[in-house]
Amino acid sequence: MKKHADIMGMPVIIQVIDASVTEEDIGEVFSYFHFIDKKFSTYKEDSEIAQINRGELKPSQFSNEMKKNSQSFRRNKKRNRRIFRY
Repeated sequence: MKKHADIMGMPVIIQVIDASVTEEDIGEVFSYFHFIDKKFSTYKEDSEIAQINRGELKPSQFSNEMKKNSQSFRRNKKRNRRIFRY
């Protein structure tokens, strides 16, 4: 089974050869990709990361996913030499 969707501004293709995988299973994967795009896209004005970058959300208001990633960002800040605002 092969399915295609445009997510995160690019084509995403999932191809599965396991006959036990259903269209619903693949739909769940695409749903997760959409969820990640909604949270972390710097190109979408209503994404959580865009709201954080504009100062509209305080760390106490971050979603659990964002808190986890924020901790990872801080841990790796020196290694990747990028600047994060919080």
